[in-house]
Amino acid sequence: MKARDIINILEKKFPKINAEEWDNVGLLIGDYDKEVKKIQFSLDATLESIENAVSKKVDMLITHHPIIFKAIKDINEQNILGKKIRNLIKNDINVYSIHTNLDSSIDGLNDYILSKLGYSEYKILDFNEEKNCGIG
Repeated sequence: MKARDIINILEKKFPKINAEEWDNVGLLIGDYDKEVKKIQFSLDATLESIENAVSKKVDMLITHHPIIFKAIKDINEQNILGKKIRNLIKNDINVYSIHTNLDSSIDGLNDYILSKLGYSEYKILDFNEEKNCGIG
């Protein structure tokens, strides 16, 4: 399956428009046309999670927290972010992040946590009708 097909499934369920304005979600490293046979899910793209993805020959790393969050001034081995990005690119691993859009969408992370805590009735306190498609 192509990366774009996986991304379309994710974005249909958890639309990028539901992400906060300050967030950075979507395909952050990689190629929409890459053939994906193996996916790894991680909270963060840590050095350990990236090393695991490399060793397991993962094609796509899906993270909750974005690996790229603010402007990058350089990508080199002398800083941790540069080391991570270089390793992912060298090993042809796509990185897709699904953060506040996963949190805020219907049947997303917030709904899941509330159900695990036993809450069946709740309301959204900061609802933006223009932005929050798919939220009821």
